[in-house]
Amino acid sequence: MSDYVEQFRALTVQQNAAQAEVDRIGAERARVLAAYHAESGLSYAKIGAEVGLKRATVQQLVERGRALDTP
Repeated sequence: MSDYVEQFRALTVQQNAAQAEVDRIGAERARVLAAYHAESGLSYAKIGAEVGLKRATVQQLVERGRALDTP
């Protein structure tokens, strides 16, 4: 097996681990926004203005966060 193949495989393992961490962080961000929306009663637009996201993006994240916390 060539050194290039070994390097490629090692980098693939690292990339998969990094992607798993990115996915975990993304889910946590969604949960945090869902909790903030539920507790604050603020509109998606107002939350978006606070966190620097569009209203539609906040809505998507809030809905995702709710779905993640639903058994």
